[in-house]
This record gives sequence, C-alpha cells and structure tokens, in this order.
Amino acid sequence: MTTLIVGDGHYSRTEAARILNCSRRTLDRFISEGKLRKVRYGHRVFIPKEDVELILLQADEKAGPSRAEHLDLQRRLTDLEETVELLKAGLGYGSRKKPRTLSQLRLLTRDVLDHLARPTWTKRMMKKYADDVYTLRGEDVNNLVKERGPNCLTPYFELLTRMQGHCEAHEEWPSKSLELIRGQLIRGEDRLLGMLRLSSDHHAALERAKARSILKRIEFRQSDMDRWITDYVVSELEMQERHK
Repeated sequence: MTTLIVGDGHYSRTEAARILNCSRRTLDRFISEGKLRKVRYGHRVFIPKEDVELILLQADEKAGPSRAEHLDLQRRLTDLEETVELLKAGLGYGSRKKPRTLSQLRLLTRDVLDHLARPTWTKRMMKKYADDVYTLRGEDVNNLVKERGPNCLTPYFELLTRMQGHCEAHEEWPSKSLELIRGQLIRGEDRLLGMLRLSSDHHAALERAKARSILKRIEFRQSDMDRWITDYVVSELEMQERHK
C-alpha cells in the first residue's frame, strides 16, 4: 500500500461516499478495484481527494457533453436558425401582402427610436429590422409622413447606417451570418431609396409630393439612383410573383 501523509488532501470514507453519492459498500468496491487508494491513520481510513475528483470527472465524461460543449452547440444552433431566417427573408418569405396599420407603424417607429438609443444590437434585432425596412410599402410611407412629417424616415436611414457599421465592426466579422445581415440591410435601404426616387417622378402608391419632400432631407449620390430604382422594381416584381 502506498504511504501518504494524511491532511487537507484527503477525505474520510463518509465524506468520500457523500461526494460520490454512493454507499459505503460501493466505496469499498472502488477501493478493492483499485479506483480509490486508502490511507490508514490509526484506526481510521482516508481517501485521497485526487482519486475522488478523478472518479467524478470520469462520471461527467460518461454522462454526456460538458457545459461548455453544450453552450457551444446551442450557439451554433442559434446561428444556424438565424442564417435560415435571413435566407428566407432574402427570398421574400414573410413579406407583407397588405400595408401596415397606423398602430403597427407607430410601434415600428418606436422600435427604431429605441434601437437608436442602444450602443449595440443582436443579430436577431438587425435581421428583423432589415426585414421591416424591406417590406415597407408606399402606403406605409404615406401614413408615416402624415403622422410624423417629411423627416419621418430620417431615423430609419440612420439606424440602417449604424447597423451596417456594427456588422463590419463585430468581432465575428466576416462570418456568414453577419455578411447576410449586412447584405439584407443594404438591400432594404436600396429598395426604400428606389421607392422614393421612382415615386418622386411617377404616379405610385407613395404620393409624389411626399416622396420629394423626403428626398430633400436625405443626402445621396446621383450615380446611385438607377441602382436604387432597379432594386425597387425588381423586388416589387419578385414579391408580386411569389404572392400570386
């Protein structure tokens, strides 16, 4: 038998059995099988702590994945779910068939202002906002102008800009999910700008005067207009085709 010094590095048989959640008989079996060493001090028997901890560790490994492994798997599943939702949004699933009600628009604007007050956003928040902007209709913008005036979309564009920058500055950039989110934010922004530009010169769901009043308050490059209009027209045709 190995001679060890009894001290803080040992448990009594009662303590070892309690920690291992087993009976004294099972503990004696561990000792006879060589899984646990025993140290005699007078008439008492002590078990080295390292032997007890080794059995606990082996039991954890047999029980299943560790907490760290479980959390990592959960994170990967969440990322996968977000990627699927982004792909669905990019393909037009979930797009609104009807204009929003005034109450829905008020809630949307409140959410935008709340987001602007935050220093950061989760992927789910950014994905949802990208989808909200992409599905804005001309009738929605008309009602927003009536409710809040020609500056109504200024916070919307400001939040789009900040979220795009947040994606690029994120520690996970350029992960696939962040690239998809940033692309969806840009697509939503281009579609909204295309709607405004097209409506400012042609009869559309968004009234011409309202579109022009909004454009006057937005800084943009003339060279981007054709791309915005094209993106808007293409997206409208795609949504009409999917909802036939």
